[in-house]
Amino acid sequence: MSATSSPASSSVPRTMNMNNASTTEAVVKSFEGFLSFVIGLSIFGASTFAVIVSDIANPSTISENPQFTRKTVRTFLGIAWLFFILALGIVALAMSLLAVQREHTKAGFDGPWRRTWERLGLLASSFIQLLVTVAFLFLSLVLVAYAEAVGWVAVAFTSATAVFTVLSLAVQWS
Repeated sequence: MSATSSPASSSVPRTMNMNNASTTEAVVKSFEGFLSFVIGLSIFGASTFAVIVSDIANPSTISENPQFTRKTVRTFLGIAWLFFILALGIVALAMSLLAVQREHTKAGFDGPWRRTWERLGLLASSFIQLLVTVAFLFLSLVLVAYAEAVGWVAVAFTSATAVFTVLSLAVQWS
């Protein structure tokens, strides 16, 4: 009787371990997809650098009562660029850590360090999401200077996205 129950009982933990490993790998793949998306988004955002150093139109020539001066618009563009670059840097660091973890650890992402890797991934994801959202908020404010109504709509949508992002991060961290 013990011979019959032994194979069945030994296969259950193996199946659970394989399910945990496949779930972990799926989460890592999803995180890598998120990082790849943010790379493209950050490269787009970082392209604002060319606008920062060029001669941009004065908002007062477009609108009678502009909300922001040219200097303020340039500052907003600079802040947006900085946040996109910071997000890009965190993505590069996260992708490097993922590669090192995969190549130099036999256990992969499972084992005693699993909880630490989960928290590091969540921390990186949180910073990236917040940086990109705030960068878009500053780009929306730039838009206010040139197309006020559209700019304020963009600010409203970006603010709503920021609130949703903060709430979802709060839920993930709890």
